[in-house]
Amino acid sequence: MSLEGRIAIVTGAARGIGAATVKLFVARGATVVASDKDAEPLAALASELPEGRVVTLAGDVAEEATSATLVDTALERFGRLDVAFLNAGIAGDLTPTHEYSNAMFERVMAINTNGVFFGLKHSIRAMMAGGGGSIICTSSVQGLQACGFTIAYTAAKHAVMGMVRTAALEYARHNIRVNAVNPGVTDTAMMQHVGDSLAPDDPDSVRAEFTEAIPMGRYGTPEDIARMVGFLASDESGYITGMPHVVAGGMTAHWAPPMQVPVE
Repeated sequence: MSLEGRIAIVTGAARGIGAATVKLFVARGATVVASDKDAEPLAALASELPEGRVVTLAGDVAEEATSATLVDTALERFGRLDVAFLNAGIAGDLTPTHEYSNAMFERVMAINTNGVFFGLKHSIRAMMAGGGGSIICTSSVQGLQACGFTIAYTAAKHAVMGMVRTAALEYARHNIRVNAVNPGVTDTAMMQHVGDSLAPDDPDSVRAEFTEAIPMGRYGTPEDIARMVGFLASDESGYITGMPHVVAGGMTAHWAPPMQVPVE
């Protein structure tokens, strides 16, 4: 699944799934313009990889200018855009809906939904001019089903699926494919936040409960997700568009997550 010579952008690139995907893209021959709101770990990631293969841009995807500049940087530096991985996202609070703050809801939607919209908008304009490309958006298993205490995150990830399907329909004849990757429980800072929030004194107990609920009996790794993104970025997936791609160790076959409990 070579990406030799491809020009890609990746958001949320400094750590976790984003960082694993940047590494995989570079290993398979791509050059990456990588973005994250945290400049220091982003620069550290680039320093680990061959010189000239990763260009970094610090910015908040909740602001449209970040996506516009990211795409324009790819065009100005390399003349085209072949792949966009729109990955940046936050979990938000783990709170019952009637207690969820308006400010947190708006922040989650701004990053997880608006950020994907801005990324789609600007990646598509570049790909239309360049003859096509592949866009992959990070949704979640929660873009296909719900989980308690995550009203903003679940809503945002469902919205991502709606945008993926709409854009796929609109631009299929322009040779632009738009797909989603839908991770399940993955060993990232986001899941550490879940454990710390649900059981501050014993976050390992939360991990044990989630692990027990996963048919394959383990958390996914960022690399597990990155390999699916690499497939969707490559010509091997050339007849696939508008689809979710679940990487979740069997969770959606039948899943009863520890957070799925009644509100008291």
